[in-house]
Amino acid sequence: MIKVHEVIGSLDTTLHDFKVTTEGMKLKVKGTHYTAGGQELFSNYVEDIEGVKTPLEGVEIEITAGYEYQVWLCTDGITILSKEIGNTESQFDKVPENMIDRLAWFKVPEGIATLDDVEINVIEIREG
Repeated sequence: MIKVHEVIGSLDTTLHDFKVTTEGMKLKVKGTHYTAGGQELFSNYVEDIEGVKTPLEGVEIEITAGYEYQVWLCTDGITILSKEIGNTESQFDKVPENMIDRLAWFKVPEGIATLDDVEINVIEIREG
């Protein structure tokens, strides 16, 4: 289950169009832009010679039960960090220096067969 944490933003503060969905044990992340302070920090589209922008495909990640996850937007795309649940020695990898923002976070306990049974926290920024 997707739990949306809605934030009101603007082109002058922060604004993005990323959406997170699930299908079975796959997490899907789609979005075309992230703007902060009036600057576009990330774009996921191709612009042709006439200025027509075509969105590129999002990413699809196969999720494994028994792990905690964080989904980060970085300047070069989506980065997934994970650590094993219940293993005190397991740590998240270091967040990349080129990170822009965290898009989602969630835990997938052992025995889960579909992400529909998991609370996935997602940040969505809407223009206000």
